[in-house]
Amino acid sequence: MAVGSAIVLTAACGASVSAVYEGDVRFERCMSLDWAPHVDPQLRRGCWEEWERYYTLGQTRDRIEYARLQIDRLGTANIAKSDADKPLRAVPEPTNVFAPPPMMLTGPDAGSPPTGDAGPPGAAPKSECEATCDERIEQCRSLCRGPVCDKACAAKRSRCMQRCP
Repeated sequence: MAVGSAIVLTAACGASVSAVYEGDVRFERCMSLDWAPHVDPQLRRGCWEEWERYYTLGQTRDRIEYARLQIDRLGTANIAKSDADKPLRAVPEPTNVFAPPPMMLTGPDAGSPPTGDAGPPGAAPKSECEATCDERIEQCRSLCRGPVCDKACAAKRSRCMQRCP
């Protein structure tokens, strides 16, 4: 009997579903005010302050931080009207519902092989046939992207390399 009461007590120690839901709804309301160009910045700030004061229970840290940044940004005395109408963006808008957001930083991909004819230091120079196979795989990869394409291009390269002396 004591074990059952401990489980009930442990399950009751978090934010209730209705509290989290109400926080979500209020957060979305403040976000919609940020996007509406005709809304006064003081009203936006009041919305975010109310949300931070009463509705953060069970919310994620990124939402709380966003609300604090909006309060600070809207609270400065000399806000240009055009700057106040732009909400903060942590990441760029996605271009497709099923695609991840666009990359913010560009750099070499750890999963792709290095490009160019220069192999690892101390490696034998490539033959003309191997260079042709490498050119074909780059052409193949330029036509399509993704793991399925990479696998198909790698298979084509291995068949090409088998023909090399």
